[in-house]
Amino acid sequence: MSSPPPQRLQARVHVRKGELHRVAAVLTAAVTALSGMHGARAESLTEAMSLAYDSNPTVQSQREQLRASDESAVQARAGFRPTLEADASAQYTDAPQSSLFGGLSEVQTNQTQGALAVGQTLYSGGRTTAQLRAAQAQIRADREQLRLVEAQILQGAVQAYCDVVRDRTVLALYRQSQTDLADAVKEIQARFEAGANTRADVAQAEAQLHSGEALVTSAQAQLDASVAEYVAVVGRSPGNLPEPQALGGLPGDLEDALTAGEQESPTLRQAEFADAVSQAKVDEAKASGHASLTLNGQFGSLGQAVPFDRLKFNDDITVGATFRRPLFAGGAIASQVRQASALRSAARLQVDAARRTVIQTISQVWSQRRAAQANEKTMQAEVLAAQAAFDGMRVEYRAGLRTTLDVLVAEQTLRDAQAAAAQAAHDERVADASLLAAIGRLDGRLVASSSTTRPLPDVKRIGASLWDAIPEGLDKLGSVEPGP
Repeated sequence: MSSPPPQRLQARVHVRKGELHRVAAVLTAAVTALSGMHGARAESLTEAMSLAYDSNPTVQSQREQLRASDESAVQARAGFRPTLEADASAQYTDAPQSSLFGGLSEVQTNQTQGALAVGQTLYSGGRTTAQLRAAQAQIRADREQLRLVEAQILQGAVQAYCDVVRDRTVLALYRQSQTDLADAVKEIQARFEAGANTRADVAQAEAQLHSGEALVTSAQAQLDASVAEYVAVVGRSPGNLPEPQALGGLPGDLEDALTAGEQESPTLRQAEFADAVSQAKVDEAKASGHASLTLNGQFGSLGQAVPFDRLKFNDDITVGATFRRPLFAGGAIASQVRQASALRSAARLQVDAARRTVIQTISQVWSQRRAAQANEKTMQAEVLAAQAAFDGMRVEYRAGLRTTLDVLVAEQTLRDAQAAAAQAAHDERVADASLLAAIGRLDGRLVASSSTTRPLPDVKRIGASLWDAIPEGLDKLGSVEPGP
C-alpha cells in the first residue's frame, strides 16, 4: 500500500452541502486535467477490475487448480461405471521329454490366449456415494478459495486505481502550487525592489518555492510507484482514470453487513464445505464395513499360435456375481471411523472460528469505512476554509495588513488540505472494497457484465452421465445420511 501525502495543518469549519460538491468538482477537474497527459484511452474502475479479473496470472493459476479439482468428481463417479480389461499372452516351449522306454525327445509347443473381463459394481454399501459427496464438497470449498483470491485481486485493483487517481491529483496540486509560488516570488521580489518588503521576505518565499520542488519530486516518485503497482495488478498502464464511483452491493447498515457475511463470506463458506468433506469421510469410513455386490463377466480364448487356426481355439464365457462383507478387519475399520470422526469435530470447530473471524473483520471494516466517510466530508470542508483563508490573506497582504510569512503559511495550509482531501476520497473507496471483500461480494459478480471469463459448471453435473443413474440410486440405499 502506498504512503499518504505529507501531514497537514488541521482546520474545522461548517459549510453548506452545495459547497462540498463544488470542492469535489474542483478536485475532479484537477485529476482530469493531469490525466490528459497520459493518452486518450480512458478506463473506469469497473473496467480496471474486469481487466484484473480476466488476466491476472494469480487468478488464472487458481482457476487452473480448480479445473484439476473438478476431476476428483469424475474420478469418484467412476465407481458407478463398468470396467473393461483386456489380457493377452503368448508362450513358446522347447524342452526335452523322456519317453516310456528311457529315450529323450525334443518337445516344442506354442500357445496363445486372450481374455476380456468386465465388472460392474451394483452396490458398494454407500462408499462410492460418500466419495462423490466428499469430492463435490471439496470442489465447492476450492471454489470459495477461488473467490478469496478473486477478492484479493479485485481489492488490489481498487487500491491501485485509487492510488493512481490520488497521486495524480496530489502531483497536479503540487505542480500548480509551484506555479503559484513562482509568481508569488516574482511579486515579492518586485515589492522588495520597491521597498515594500525586506530581504527576509524574499528568502522566505524562495525557501517555500524550493520546498515545493522537493514535494513535486516526491509526489512524482509516489505516482510512479503506484503506476507500477497498477500495471502488476491490472496488466496494463493506466490511461485516463476518472474519479472512482461507488461500488455496487454495499450493505445499508452493520446488521445487513453481518447478515450478508453469514451467507456469502467465502472464508465461512469454505470452512462449511470443509466440514461437509469431513462428514463424507466419516460416511466413507463407515461404508468400508458394509457389504458390496459386483457383477463380473469374462470371455477367454486359448489355442495354438503357430500355425494359427481359429477353429481349434477353446473359448469360454464366465458370468457371475461377487458378494463381499468384511467380518473382521483387526479393528482397522473402527479405527478409521474414530479417526474420521475426530477430524470432523475439528472441522466443525473451524467453522465456528471462521464465523467469529468474519464477524470481527466485518465490524472492524465497517467502522473504518464510516470513519473514512466522515473524514472525506471534513477534508472537503477544510479545503473550502483554507481556500477562503488564503484568498483573504493575499488581499490583506497586498493592503499591507499581512506579512509574507502569513501568506506562505496560508498557501501551505491550502495545499496540504487539498492533498488530504484527495487522500480521504481515496480511503473511502478503498474502505468500500474492503467491506465488500469482508462480506463476500467482491468477486466476479461485480464485473460479470464486462468479463470474458466463462462461468463455472454446476458441481452436481461434473462428470455425470445417464449410465450412473441405476448404480448411483442403488448405492444410495445403503449410504449414510449426512450428519448435522
